[in-house]
Amino acid sequence: MAGPPQSVRGRITLTNTGSERLVIRGATMHLPGREPIAIPLTALVGPGASTEAMVAADLGGGWPAGALRGELEVNGVRRGIEVRVAQTVGLNVSPSEALATMGSTPVSIAVRNYGNVPIPLASLTRGRLVPHDRDDPQGEFPDATMTLPKSTIVEPGAEVLLSATVTIPKGLAPDRRHRAHLPIGPADLVITVLPTDAPTPAPGKARSRTNTRKES
Repeated sequence: MAGPPQSVRGRITLTNTGSERLVIRGATMHLPGREPIAIPLTALVGPGASTEAMVAADLGGGWPAGALRGELEVNGVRRGIEVRVAQTVGLNVSPSEALATMGSTPVSIAVRNYGNVPIPLASLTRGRLVPHDRDDPQGEFPDATMTLPKSTIVEPGAEVLLSATVTIPKGLAPDRRHRAHLPIGPADLVITVLPTDAPTPAPGKARSRTNTRKES
């Protein structure tokens, strides 16, 4: 049997060696150090006949990737099986979106690893700030950055709270909304920079201008 922890699948052969038909309702998987796992299975096998069936089990969380030995029990009879658990990469970021302004903005996020492999998080990531109305942006755009106090590793099944700093550079068009996708492991934190009012001269003050007049 093989697959991700939520759906380990395999095909088995059911043989009736008796003289009466065999009714099968359910199977049980036994793995070392774990509670028995019930598996849905329904089959009707005639005397001396064999049939194949596909079985699937949900191992639940906390299963590391790799192979292990166990037993599959059907109608009180156990047979040895090998279970190959595939790697599952999954990271949930909450909140998944945040607002930021020019300069530095503190952001608090919760990160949960719902996969079965450790996920490293870099202390510095970047994402291009793109105007929201550009479906296929061309040209040069500045980067937003996100920094963590230090790089960290989120273990399978763990949830950590992170205090990050998002930095938005100067020079964005003040009348446009911008977005950046900042990587957090395999997930993204979407940063939105809202339009701002352009600064206006204070009353009574005008932009200075120097006139040069040639004397005759």
